[in-house]
Amino acid sequence: MANDFGRAALGSLVGPGRALYAPDALEENAEWHFNKRLRAARAYRCLTQREVADHLGVDRSSYAYYETGKSHPNMKLVRRICQYLEVSPEYLLGLEQKSD
Repeated sequence: MANDFGRAALGSLVGPGRALYAPDALEENAEWHFNKRLRAARAYRCLTQREVADHLGVDRSSYAYYETGKSHPNMKLVRRICQYLEVSPEYLLGLEQKSD
């Protein structure tokens, strides 16, 4: 049920008739965007995985898994990542083209 709510909420952000609106496509694309954009946002700030992990209070290997898609941070940690890297959650999920 929570998954359906999340899909509906994200679907309403994307809008009907757009490529990411389909739940299956949304899940695939969101995961792909998150991994790639997380790495790009960190690199843009010239930070190492260790620096970001230390700031967030997680192991470097855990953070590396977020960038490779082997693991996913919880929403509280996503918010902290976004604040530290100065990007929006919508950007990391691929719902926006540019970071603010």
